[in-house]
Amino acid sequence: MFHQDQKQGVVVNYNIDTVFDAIIKGAESLSGFSVKNSNKITHSISINVGMSLFSWGEQMTVSLNDLSDSKTEITFSSGSKLGMEYAANTKNRKNIDQLMNGISANTHVIIRSEFTSSEIT
Repeated sequence: MFHQDQKQGVVVNYNIDTVFDAIIKGAESLSGFSVKNSNKITHSISINVGMSLFSWGEQMTVSLNDLSDSKTEITFSSGSKLGMEYAANTKNRKNIDQLMNGISANTHVIIRSEFTSSEIT
């Protein structure tokens, strides 16, 4: 089975700096998630997700795009570290959902999905 990256984009009604800080706080609040690096200038965040029963772990990337003073586009991407895992699509989708829920549960930034796409690589 081919490795499948999962991507999801959402637009939120918060400024880019607020969203950036909320993503880091949300990721750090989740078991198995760790912020690998973040860049406030490019508004990008790399997150490692640890191993589980069905995977050797995943790498997540979150990119932010400033649409206006009070609107930010967020693009979440999750991919398997090994690239050829049977349950990769399901696990990647779950990682994105967990991160979105972690952000909403641990900060005042509420994230709801507006569009979804997946890509086979």
